[in-house]
Amino acid sequence: MGKIIDLEIRIREYINHYRQTHVLVQNLVKWNILCSSLDVVGDTELALGTYRALKEEKDDGFNYLAVYGVLQVLYVQQDAVRHIFESLDVSLQLVNSAKFSDIRYVREIRNKATGHPTKLDKNRPVSSHYISRISLSLSGFTLMSAEGAKTEFNEINIPELLQKQEAAVTHALEIVVDVLGKRENEHKMKFKGKTVTSIFPGHLSYFFEKIFEGTISDNSGRWEWGRVHVESLIEVVGKLREAFVERAVLPASDVIERDLQGTEYALQKLKGYYDSAPDNNLNDKDAYIYTFYLRHQFEQLKKLASEVDQEFQTGEGAAT
Repeated sequence: MGKIIDLEIRIREYINHYRQTHVLVQNLVKWNILCSSLDVVGDTELALGTYRALKEEKDDGFNYLAVYGVLQVLYVQQDAVRHIFESLDVSLQLVNSAKFSDIRYVREIRNKATGHPTKLDKNRPVSSHYISRISLSLSGFTLMSAEGAKTEFNEINIPELLQKQEAAVTHALEIVVDVLGKRENEHKMKFKGKTVTSIFPGHLSYFFEKIFEGTISDNSGRWEWGRVHVESLIEVVGKLREAFVERAVLPASDVIERDLQGTEYALQKLKGYYDSAPDNNLNDKDAYIYTFYLRHQFEQLKKLASEVDQEFQTGEGAAT
């Protein structure tokens, strides 16, 4: 696996993380550009690998097709890398100026030799360009350029172009990976020493013990204790939701959102039961079953919170 493909994969790993994907897909135009650009980087690397493996043939048509093709591949790959920067809001100014110069040189050769050889005039004097057929091979050609009465000849070395492009693209993608890594680390550092699991009371089982007692006893004191602890659980769930949102886990994680919503719904039902609300439709047995369900939900939420804490500590992903 080449360095460029390795960097492409690392960028994909970043954008396919559930938290990052949720943010990026909010702008579908940029998301589609990003996905297309990463595909193109991989596709063009395959094409360049095949070009390097080609054997010389005494066939002008074959050489023209191969050279036109490889120069276009280099051009398309450059656009893809630039669009990766743009879609991820990474500044191109971070790219080394010498690497930028190499990329511009490769691009200029493509434009002159195969992009717009007959009339090149964009933001410049009109010029025309010619590949010397007798000089053409897989490794290069002589390029004649005419601008008015001025004519010049340049020897174009394709392996040199490939080397310049590979070094520049590798450098650029390394910058992208570095920026994405720094962004992730900065986000995680906001919560250094703060865990989601610390929100859970250490005596959670006691809460449920009192809520269970309230559903099976006519004792008013036990009923009141059950009501108080339902309100405490509602407060805990509110803090959990806030912590997940702060970490951008919500609304990205469907699993956590679904479990939170189920927990919140059941807690409101129990609150209506303990408050003797006018719209309460739970009897004692119903309330007991809801409490049993909530005990399971809190165990599940604690497990999910632990996964998020591990992710923020080690970089591993939580369930989505």
